[in-house]
Amino acid sequence: LHDPQKVRSLNAIYQAGATISQRYPGVVNDTLQLQNLPLYNLKQVAVPTLIVHSTADRLAPYVDAKLTASEIPNAQFLAVEDGGHVCFVTHQDIIVPAVMDFLNHFSPA
Repeated sequence: LHDPQKVRSLNAIYQAGATISQRYPGVVNDTLQLQNLPLYNLKQVAVPTLIVHSTADRLAPYVDAKLTASEIPNAQFLAVEDGGHVCFVTHQDIIVPAVMDFLNHFSPA
């Protein structure tokens, strides 16, 4: 990364993650709760939906995001090549315009 602001943002994100020992009980609880969540019928989603996901996310599988987008009626999907889990920072130049276009398209006049 050559952008100092992106480096600062990533450092802040990683610093927050460095406190995992303090958040560990909550992470374990989240994992247990996720295993017991009922499936939601995504075909019932009736609001405009934009899903942005990196093809190289090691924490949240790309295939899951793609499947979710395919189940939501009229959902838009933006695949970010090689963005990793923090593509919203590393690939702002792609994501921000796409989100703004999406919001402008669906915002009231």
